[in-house]
Amino acid sequence: MAKHFPKSLADQLDKAEVYDEFCALMFDEGMRYEDLLEQLEKWNISSSLGSLHRFWESQRSPWTIARAKVLAAQAYDMAPADLDDAQRRALRERVFSLSVSPNVSEKALLKMRDQEIKIAMLAQNDRRIGILEGKMKEASDKLQELRDPVKADDAAMRQRILDEVDRAMGIKH
Repeated sequence: MAKHFPKSLADQLDKAEVYDEFCALMFDEGMRYEDLLEQLEKWNISSSLGSLHRFWESQRSPWTIARAKVLAAQAYDMAPADLDDAQRRALRERVFSLSVSPNVSEKALLKMRDQEIKIAMLAQNDRRIGILEGKMKEASDKLQELRDPVKADDAAMRQRILDEVDRAMGIKH
């Protein structure tokens, strides 16, 4: 006589299409086992405290990593278009690192993801400002050089160079 083993809790949850919802209750909200059993009954899934414990041990890490991958991918996709690819990849890695902790709630992770996007934008803007400051210094040095009468004694040439510097800096006449 063949024995029929009941399907695992994970299989039953998948079949009922409530796996993610149940994992959020168990891992993210930390719902008590007794309350989880009541919720399972509402979904017409029978289980036991032992099954819940085995589910927790076998599914917590995979679920946490899957959640971290999803949040990291969302962060990459949600990053503003003007954020360069290197910054987007670094952002994805930071969000994954923060998200892989099983003790951080989904709500806190979403908030951290949004903050990481803002931090990445600020870092990129700081780099851009540094580049612009360097260009301004070069233009200022060139202008100072042009003002030196020994280096540029031809007034017409001086004016053409000043006009060039103005165009390079975006100053319109």
